[in-house]
Amino acid sequence: MGYYPACPPAGDGPHTYRFTLFALGDRLDVTAGARRDAVQRAIDDATLERARLTATYERS
Repeated sequence: MGYYPACPPAGDGPHTYRFTLFALGDRLDVTAGARRDAVQRAIDDATLERARLTATYERS
């Protein structure tokens, strides 16, 4: 659990990252440590809108 920010290996060239933001109409009804498929179903059921940001990042 947690989040690690985008950080491609140094000297590996540009990497493309896609971030999706979900506007949810309710809290997700999943427990800590839930499987990805259960979380995805809960997100699909609760999503009102979504937005995507695509960025290219390179670390020198």
